[in-house]
Amino acid sequence: MNFAVNVSLYKIMKQTLISNYFSLAVAAGLALTAISTQAQDVAVTGSLTYVAAGGGVFDYTLTLHNTGSEAVEGLWLGWALSSSPVFDIVSPTAAANNLGWAVLVDGNSVKYGGSSSETTIASGGSGTFTFDSTSTPAQFMSGAAGQSVAYGVNATQFAIEDNSLHSVEFSPTVVLVPTNTVSITQFSLVNGNAVISGMNGLSGGTYYLLASTNLTKPFSQWTAVATNVVNTNGVNGAFTFIGTNVVSPGAGQQFYILSNTNN
Repeated sequence: MNFAVNVSLYKIMKQTLISNYFSLAVAAGLALTAISTQAQDVAVTGSLTYVAAGGGVFDYTLTLHNTGSEAVEGLWLGWALSSSPVFDIVSPTAAANNLGWAVLVDGNSVKYGGSSSETTIASGGSGTFTFDSTSTPAQFMSGAAGQSVAYGVNATQFAIEDNSLHSVEFSPTVVLVPTNTVSITQFSLVNGNAVISGMNGLSGGTYYLLASTNLTKPFSQWTAVATNVVNTNGVNGAFTFIGTNVVSPGAGQQFYILSNTNN
């Protein structure tokens, strides 16, 4: 299998594949149903970590684990038949990997490997793939970005879960790895709302506002009164968290803490 092809050619082939795939699904729906019950030769999981690089760009690292029986020979990141849109990695750049696989960046997707002369990811093995993109971690977490295909050594070129089961669609799981401690820079109460400004937040990360009338209580006994998915701005991970209607007029003394867990 060789991925080093003319860009225009493989775009045409991808569109042809889509048409052929749906024609096959209509003509042989029963056969496809039967195929889906067979053992999958190629099976993978992917974990994705990231660092905000500034200017809306994120440095991503994808660790691909081969959990199937067949060695993996190629990866098409951001291209899958069932994804919408089909190409879903925005403006990828600086693509690389630790396997020595050839890399081809195609506007909104990245091809890694695809040649029988390259090192494969054996069953039980893993590979590391890096790239930069303006796709946000929240988009990867929601499935709006990251739909991809891993190809086994016996895959047909451009096959998407073909009849021989030598390729498989997958979505990487985003792993939130804080590089700096989140800090609160401002806290205010406005019309019953708690407004918190901070730094070093994880874009797309979920944070909880915990409350208690007793500062000495263990955090596990504090109550989550608000939940926000944080969108950060700038290289320092600046963010604003708003806890709506968390303060009742005339209420007694209340303490608050911002946490990445709800207890």
